[in-house]
Amino acid sequence: MKIKNVLFLTLMILSAACLNGQCQKIKYPFYEVSAGVGVIPTFVKDQLQTELPPFSAGLDYRFSERFSLGTRFGYTRVLSAADLMDDGDYEQFRNNFFMAGIRFAVHSRYFEKWDLYGGMNLAYTISKVDVIEGNVALLKKHLNYKPVRGSMMTSAFLGAKFFLKPHTCLFGEIGYGISLLSVGINRRFKIK
Repeated sequence: MKIKNVLFLTLMILSAACLNGQCQKIKYPFYEVSAGVGVIPTFVKDQLQTELPPFSAGLDYRFSERFSLGTRFGYTRVLSAADLMDDGDYEQFRNNFFMAGIRFAVHSRYFEKWDLYGGMNLAYTISKVDVIEGNVALLKKHLNYKPVRGSMMTSAFLGAKFFLKPHTCLFGEIGYGISLLSVGINRRFKIK
């Protein structure tokens, strides 16, 4: 599915949600636990083969109707195609990509079955690259190859949650991170 189609579909869902009924009565604060899988991997632009789909998990603290603060962890593994190098050798590598960070979100008012939100991530990412085939010295020289590379990353996201039950919902999220488009399930836990 093209990114334009995904964005159009997301905007349609968000528009329908804005027209959807009355707000729920929610008591704050509470925690939300989520698990998701990437539909469009971050590495799709590099034309890498996904060996393990992007997986993410998180814990959010919803301290008011409008704001939440949380954590996100993610992992994916991709494999490059075998490319012919200048020296006539083939090179192929595997990238194990980890991400861990915090996020801040602003939420819309609750509609009958929808929660619309957006926010910012601050994460630390680690790419662990293993050369499967090829000349490591040539890769170091020409491709700035480092077996393990970590860096800070900031990004934004937009999402929507659809409540199946009062404390359980499905979510869809667009943003740069472990995946460009993620879907998953979310469960709310009340703080006593």
